[in-house]
Amino acid sequence: MKAFVEWCRNGNDVICDNTNTTAVEIAPYYAVAAAYGYQVEIVTFYAPKDKLPLCAERNRHSVPLKSIQRMAENIDRRHLPHYWNHKVIQTTF
Repeated sequence: MKAFVEWCRNGNDVICDNTNTTAVEIAPYYAVAAAYGYQVEIVTFYAPKDKLPLCAERNRHSVPLKSIQRMAENIDRRHLPHYWNHKVIQTTF
């Protein structure tokens, strides 16, 4: 978050590639970006459940499959505020 705030404060173009599975996790980033006048776009990438083992193999941070499965189960975009610019992309492999 500290680095994100610094990037926003300096007026840089910012892409926050983070695993935020709920609106509560997204909200601080959204608030900071909005406070600095950024036009925010939230993009959610979904992977089919049968592809989660492949996601585990490919991730760069050695996140175990069980953690990836838990994160996938926790993704909930139904409760995002309607004024948040949000789109969902189904990943392809």
